[in-house]
Amino acid sequence: MSEILEMLIPAVEEQIASGETGYVKRVFEGLVAEAEIEEGEAKKMIAVCLADEMERMVE
Repeated sequence: MSEILEMLIPAVEEQIASGETGYVKRVFEGLVAEAEIEEGEAKKMIAVCLADEMERMVE
């Protein structure tokens, strides 16, 4: 996993726990429960999306 993604995992965990970003928690739970993806892998997938959004904002 890239260093950037590793640094984003805590942000993803914070978003999962936050009441302000309930959609992140719903996606995470859906990946884990419905798609049967391991929690760590689901967090990495969300981190990739977060990194992509951050890159778009910088452009």
